[in-house]
Amino acid sequence: MKPSRLVTTGGVRRHTVRGMRKITKAALVGGAAAAAIAATVGMASPANAYSYAHSVTTELTWGGSYCIPTWSAGLYNRYTTGFDTLCGGSRTFTEIARPGEWYGADPDMGNASWVACTTWVDGHLDMSDYASAGNGHEATCLDVM
Repeated sequence: MKPSRLVTTGGVRRHTVRGMRKITKAALVGGAAAAAIAATVGMASPANAYSYAHSVTTELTWGGSYCIPTWSAGLYNRYTTGFDTLCGGSRTFTEIARPGEWYGADPDMGNASWVACTTWVDGHLDMSDYASAGNGHEATCLDVM
């Protein structure tokens, strides 16, 4: 008896073999695309979340007193805060802050009649505050990244 033209030597029908090749090819292409996306997302997230350094610019202004006491990030340990006295009516400084570190400043009213602060992170306005003596509000631009 002559074998059917749909049967191969391995006993699998030819149209089945062709269908399996198409499915295998589609699975390989789809799997490669999914792997590329997963690798891109997986590698980008930790780098931004844990090691990205931000440029922070803080501007302090005050009136009614030549000097004011101010809290800011610690000089040698940015995970703590430090105290300093600023004089002259205004101060602008730029610093680098990473996640978990303090940045900005908290001007204390002291003998001033008003204090104001503004902080930009990577060139974008982050926070701005103002207080005048006796209004019961404390201006602060000190935060943790």
